[in-house]
Amino acid sequence: MIFLSIILAVLYASTAGMFIYSIRRYRPAKVKQNPPVSIIVAARNEEQTIQACVTALLSQHYPSDRYEIIIADDGSGDQTPVILERLSRECDKENCLRILTIPNPGGNKKQALETAIRQAQNDILLFTDADCRPGPDWMQSIVRLFTFDTGMVVGYSPIISHSNTMLSRLTQLDSLFAAMLAAGGIASHKPLTATGRNLAFRKQAFLDCRGYSSFLHSVSGDDDLLMHAMHQKTGWRIAFAMDEQSVVPSERKMGWRDFFHQKKRHISASAYYPRTQQLFYAVFHSLRYAVHGLAIAITAMQASFILPAMTSIIVLYASDWFLLKKGTSTFRQPLTFTTLIVWEWFFLFYHLYTGFFAFLKQPTWRRTTNE
Repeated sequence: MIFLSIILAVLYASTAGMFIYSIRRYRPAKVKQNPPVSIIVAARNEEQTIQACVTALLSQHYPSDRYEIIIADDGSGDQTPVILERLSRECDKENCLRILTIPNPGGNKKQALETAIRQAQNDILLFTDADCRPGPDWMQSIVRLFTFDTGMVVGYSPIISHSNTMLSRLTQLDSLFAAMLAAGGIASHKPLTATGRNLAFRKQAFLDCRGYSSFLHSVSGDDDLLMHAMHQKTGWRIAFAMDEQSVVPSERKMGWRDFFHQKKRHISASAYYPRTQQLFYAVFHSLRYAVHGLAIAITAMQASFILPAMTSIIVLYASDWFLLKKGTSTFRQPLTFTTLIVWEWFFLFYHLYTGFFAFLKQPTWRRTTNE
């Protein structure tokens, strides 16, 4: 059992090593350009965050006459429409901020997004969420990755909190790990995942892969499922933004219940992943569970074997450490051994919990007005 545990840990390390190798060699082409751009935000009950988001979007270091902002209000029942109307009146450029009211609101997020996409005036579309705060160079850092054959650009969006709680540290690390898998997959031409909090694509590429039509019934998937469809059905390239200026922090007040609800929504989309991506995640995560399970079983059977049993755990944790360190060095995010060890066990628990309940009951886009 000790030998098997070590073999499985080495397999996991080899996979992580391939991701690290691909990311280190990844050098996406960049072009100097200021094409017309449309920024799209779907919002529902975002009175606490929408003003800061719009202010950040209006403060971009990008020619003001070269971009528009479209907010798709999906039936907000709070002060979000009032705030948006005021911001639109205060905008010093005509049509810089367009407010769309979604007909028959209350569906999933994709309905609001598709309405905005259809009405966008430009080909290059940038997406973020109402609780996000893009930096002033975000647009420029994303747009320069749109070479003539690039259809989509995926970015990193950590969930951050001003409180230094264990949950905030875990959510940041979890976001970083997902981003490294996304970057490694795209770098090796096998895209795995993406986040709609920091995403961009061409309207033409969206139309070429028939948009959200093949997965409208999924409450999630406006990011990763669209990326898979674009990769499979079109010849457009997909790029990952590997620079600090492209990061879009999500400043969300998140409790444990909110975290699990969000993860259930994200994991529910995996039911519609292509078979190859499903197989990868099944094997990759099963290796993690197997290594931990065997180490516990070996120690339980013979306490004197604890050091050999821990070897496989050390190999696995070291693999994650080096993968995450590539992200922390690029995106200037802290990483400590203590947080990593806690996250490793937290990861095992929440994937089992959220995976079970995600398929037991369909999650919703917005659980509460504060999510």
